[in-house]
Formats: sequence, structure tokens, C-alpha cells
Amino acid sequence: MVTATTSSARTNAPQCLVASGSMSATAGTFTQLSKDAIVTKHIIEEMARAIFNIQNNVMTTDAQVVHTMFSSVTEIKMRESYSIEVHKAIYERLGYPTSRGGFEKSFMEFLDKDGEVERFLKINESQHPFAIIYYMRKDGLMATYHPDFIVATEKKIYLIETKGNDKVFDKNVRQKQTAAVEWTRKINELKPEERMEREWEYVLISEDYFYGLSANGATITDICDRCKVSLSTAMGDLFV
Repeated sequence: MVTATTSSARTNAPQCLVASGSMSATAGTFTQLSKDAIVTKHIIEEMARAIFNIQNNVMTTDAQVVHTMFSSVTEIKMRESYSIEVHKAIYERLGYPTSRGGFEKSFMEFLDKDGEVERFLKINESQHPFAIIYYMRKDGLMATYHPDFIVATEKKIYLIETKGNDKVFDKNVRQKQTAAVEWTRKINELKPEERMEREWEYVLISEDYFYGLSANGATITDICDRCKVSLSTAMGDLFV
């Protein structure tokens, strides 16, 4: 464990800077540093945007498809007190967050019981590092996104994000949605045998929608049909 302490070197750093020159010289230094920081930030954003666009513009006819099975990760670590036993996943137990994880726990219990679900998995971002989608954050930098769940039914593969009601309209969440919808569109352009002979869809399920629909007997297909994200929905207010 790393402990952050207030060292004498760090405490004295600002005084050394001021003592090294006049106030006007110091102000000039800060101004130049500020300008340099703005230029650097712009360069980083433009490079990130260029890389992101290159990836998004790859044609599926040119893409090399590499399959990495979740089962290649033979075990995952979790806290037993924040996990449940499941029967439709490749692992005997799946974990959920220690903070505000009740929604994900309920959703996994629902998936494990739903007759339409053939198999599912809670994606673990630290232990399934290959299960990522690249997206542009609202500050212009490129980042990685791990959807919460992947769910297989007879005809569909659903990438599912579960979100608390207060996070659904967050702009970074919208950016992730846009990238995920584009990603599933490209997957669906592949030959059926390259995508498990199923259509892929991206779905965002809010807490209220899940509890309301499941309480009324909805299946996973019913919920996903209701909560499927379209590109127009995801991008709706990003440029307002």
C-alpha cells in the first residue's frame, strides 16, 4: 500500500519557485506553462480523435477477426460476500460491486432464472481485459469501456449496460453508448459464423425499467426490445 505524505521537498517547491525570480518573471512562467498546457491538451485530443476515427473507419471486409474466449480466463477473483452462485455462466459464482451493487445482483439472479437466457456473463474489467470498446470521452480523450454483461439467447447476443436512474443521461454514458452501437453494427456485418450465428445488440437498462418490467413478468427479450439503444438515441443531445 502506498501512503501519500507531505514531504519537505514537496512543501518547499512553491517557495523555491517564487524565490528564484521576480513576481513578474514568475507570472510570465505561469502564463507560458498555461499556454503550453493548452497546446499539449489540444495535440493529445487530436491524436486520440485520429486514432479513434481510424479504428471506427475500418471496413469489416478488411478486418481480421480474432476470437478470444471468456473461458480462456479459467478463474476470476471476487469477494464471496459480494457474489452469488449461478448456473448459466462459465463460472460457478459471479461477483457484483460492493457499493450500490444491489441492482446488478438482482439482474444476475433474473438472468439465471429466465428461460430465454441460454448463458450469460458479468464482464470483469480487470480480469477480462480483452472485452473492451474504445470511445471518446466528453473531454475529447480516448478511453476504454467494458459493458456490464454479455447475454446469449437463441437468436441474439446482448451487450448490456445496467445503470442507476441518475446516470442514464450522463454525457460520458452517451459517448459509451454511441461507441457500443457502432461496434455492434460492425459485428453484425461479419459472416454469421464469425458472430455465433446471432445478431448482436447493445442495450442500456435503467434500474426503474428493470424492476418495473421484470415485476410484470417480462423476459430478457422483452426488456431488451424495450431498452435497445439506437445510434440516434445515443447521439440525441451530445451536440446540443
